[in-house]
Amino acid sequence: MLWRTLLPLAAFVLGVCLLQLQPALPPWWPGIAMFLLMALLAAALPRGRPWLIALACLAAGWSWAAWRAEARMADRLPSALENQVITASGHISGLPQPTRFGTRFTFMPDTGPLPERIQVTWYRPATPPAAGERWQLALRLRQVHGAVNPGGFDLERWLLQEDIGATASVRGGQRLPGHAYTATIDRLRAVIATRIQRALGERPYAPVIVALVVGEQSAIPLDSSK
Repeated sequence: MLWRTLLPLAAFVLGVCLLQLQPALPPWWPGIAMFLLMALLAAALPRGRPWLIALACLAAGWSWAAWRAEARMADRLPSALENQVITASGHISGLPQPTRFGTRFTFMPDTGPLPERIQVTWYRPATPPAAGERWQLALRLRQVHGAVNPGGFDLERWLLQEDIGATASVRGGQRLPGHAYTATIDRLRAVIATRIQRALGERPYAPVIVALVVGEQSAIPLDSSK
């Protein structure tokens, strides 16, 4: 029956959702213990097997979400590095976004005690970085923070969603030779976006076309009337 297939899926999703309602991040291993217990009971009790399987899937969803959240939270900037300037080499991930005062981009350091992904703001760089380029940057690091205003944008939640473990501003940088092979797709996206922008010029729908083709939405004005 269809419900026997949908019930475990719904239970798994429910387990993931229940974790989001917790005031603090719980450990993931109790969910695994519950999953194994329910799986053993399902094998031993055929009559109640569908519901026991559902409970096992609920526990699996809980544990999976807790494990992923724990991994994300572990990749955060250590408090000892707050407001410290550290020189790190790495590459530009994604497409840099021009801002009013400079450029914002995601930087992925090669090694060191830094998070895997850092959101960097560079105020008026002499040479704006491009997707996939390798740079050595002097970064003033900050832990992920966001203002808690009712109805306002939750920056900290967005950074967690994007797997950003720290923010930083650039105090100096040097372009390194070569490109990161892992950023090949991003470089291709940048080439396509540039060609679309050149072809469409100042047409008002150009940012929308770029967003639809390569997923770059930064040029779309927040006010749709503009």
